[in-house]
Formats: sequence, structure tokens, C-alpha cells
Amino acid sequence: MSTPEGSTVERRILFICPRTPEMSGGSTAVGNLSRGLQGRGLSVRHVSLRPGTAEPVFPTWVLFPWKFLDDRPLLRGAGVRGLLRAPLWPMKRVLRRVRQRRLRRLVEGMGADDVVVCSHVIARQALAETGYTAKHNGPLLIGQHHSSFASLHHEPWLAGLIRPAFAADDCFVCLTDEDATRFREVMDVPVRAIPNALFSEMPRSNLESRTVVALSRFSAEKQLDVLIAAFADATRDPELRGWRLHLYGDGPEADFLRSTIADLGAEDRIELLPPTADSAAVLAGAALHAMSSLYEGFPMSLLEASSAGVASIVFDCSAGVRDLVPSDAGVLVPAGDVPAFTQALRDAMGDRDHRVRMGQAARRHADSYRHTAITPRWLALFDELGERRRESNESGQS
Repeated sequence: MSTPEGSTVERRILFICPRTPEMSGGSTAVGNLSRGLQGRGLSVRHVSLRPGTAEPVFPTWVLFPWKFLDDRPLLRGAGVRGLLRAPLWPMKRVLRRVRQRRLRRLVEGMGADDVVVCSHVIARQALAETGYTAKHNGPLLIGQHHSSFASLHHEPWLAGLIRPAFAADDCFVCLTDEDATRFREVMDVPVRAIPNALFSEMPRSNLESRTVVALSRFSAEKQLDVLIAAFADATRDPELRGWRLHLYGDGPEADFLRSTIADLGAEDRIELLPPTADSAAVLAGAALHAMSSLYEGFPMSLLEASSAGVASIVFDCSAGVRDLVPSDAGVLVPAGDVPAFTQALRDAMGDRDHRVRMGQAARRHADSYRHTAITPRWLALFDELGERRRESNESGQS
């Protein structure tokens, strides 16, 4: 959308995101929550710091829409290229300030019944850089973290930012009770746990395809080379040679993953496929779902697989994964135990009845994360925070 201005309703919700819409778990979670809130009659708008990679479903204003100005520092070119780009530097500064002022005015125009949700630390920093400060009569400010507390050990740059970034907010929302307990030890604001929501039930798989699927960014923390090696090892068994592994995605490790497949001589049964916007169709044609990540939050692909009745083989890498995969609805493999991961694949591929039982349990478990169950928790949080704000304002006036 070309303008950030919104209409006046009883309660407006503004999500500020690093990039939306795109094919990522965080963006999918924000979209599902937005649909749930809109279905309850709330006005929902999005601010995306950078242009998304898909057509927006909700009114969306892009803070920094100029790819040629914002993708990299303008003066980091070498030689003549750097000199040619130098005149753009003042323009970039002016345009950024203009856009930041527009975002600040947008938030300042929201009232005490409205809510601003920053879906990532980067989004909250962007709001702070506009000069906006929290006000007692301004919108409620809620911060989100779409990964696990444990992920901070792998992203030290992020660990040092979360506490100060959200220090002035009304609440901080993480994904699980286990994570909330940990975050309360380090945060200065109230912490609540609300999991991601599944907006619609996925079509059920018949589990007959002899295909394992993974939907993932091709990046180091996803450890897809581990999944490739485990699948290649498991399918050396003659009775499992007919199985296939389809990995949907893209990212910086694509070439490395192709070479890994070639080195293992597994090109006949492992295939890298482009990212898909139709995860429902992919999962409807799958017999198993696999996730080999080093760390995760509350992975939407895992929740979607469960809703499709497709059991998952996954490393026990986060509280969110543990919540999504109870013992009868998939296999939680000890983190880093590649032989156990390989054996779990081998057992599940070799026993259809086992896959069916796990898939049925997974589908039942996924029902508890439908938006009809999760959206009311957000509405209750808005009411709770609004009441606390009113009580604080009244006590300050007395």
C-alpha cells in the first residue's frame, strides 16, 4: 500500500515486521494471527521494514521500499563504483528520515485502545529509531520473539538486544511456557506465552507416497546436510530404496547441499526443489516430514505437517518442538544424535502402521493450535494490558 494511514475503529492492530509477506515461519505466523484477529472484527495493518516477496493480504506499508538504496551500505563499493554511488548517500539519509517520520506519525495517531506488535527485535529497533517513545495514552506495545530462548545461545548478537529493545513495552510474548520461564529471568516487562496459530486445517495425507519432505530455508542452522546424510544412509537398505527425500526451499547453502547429495551418490532419491507457497499440496503428498535444525522456535512447517496427519522426525532442539511433537505423534531425536535420527527414519519408513498411528495423533494434537483456540488468548491479553494501563494511569492521577 502507498500510505500508512489507517481508518478509525474501536481497536486497531498494527504489526511491524522485518519483512512480510514472505515464505518464513515468522511471516506465516503473523499472517495467521492477523487473519484470526480480523475475523474477530479488528482492523489489522502491517508495516514491513523491507519489501516482502509475495502479494500482501493485509494493508501493508513498506518503510524502506528502495532496494537499490537499502540493500547495502552505499559507500562500500571499490574504486569507481564507490565514487559513482557516493552522491546517493545524502538522498538515502533524507529519504530514510522522511519514512521514519511517517512511521512515527502513524503510531502517534493510534489511541490507547490500539495495539502495536513488533514481531522481531529489528522491528522494535526500527520503531525506536523513528523517535517514537511509549506514552501512557498511546497504543499498547507488545514485543514478540519467534524463536526459542535457547536460540539466543546461537545468536549472541540478538541475546544482547532483546532486553533493552522491549524495556518500555507493555508485554513481551514468546512461544512456550518453558521459554516464558526463562525470559522472565532476563526481561524487565511482563512475559506471556502464546504459541503460533494454524489458521486452517490442512488436507489429510493418505501416507502412501513413500516420500519424506522438508520445507526449510537452505541455511547452516537447518543442518540439511545432516538430514541428507541420514536419509541416504537409511535408504541403503534394499527394502527402503524406493523412498524419496524432497527438500523445498532456497538459501545460501543450496550449492553445498547439491554437492553433498552428489558425494553420497544419492541423486536418484534426494531432490532439491524450489520454495513452495502451497505447503498443503506438498504435505498432502508426503508420508513423513523431517526437520534437522540446530535450533527452532515454534516451526510452522512442523505444525502444518501435523495438521495434514504427517508425522515428523525432528531433533529435540527447542521447547516449541517439544510442545508440537508429543511422544505418540512423531519422533523427538536427542539433539545432535545422527545415528538415532537415521534409525528413526528407517523405522518410520519401514512401518506403515506406525506412520499412520503417529500421523493420526499428530493431527489430533494440531487441532489445539487452530486460530479459534489461539486468537482468544491474544484478545484476552489485549484486555488485560489495557486494564492494567488504565489502573496505572488512574493511580498516577490520584
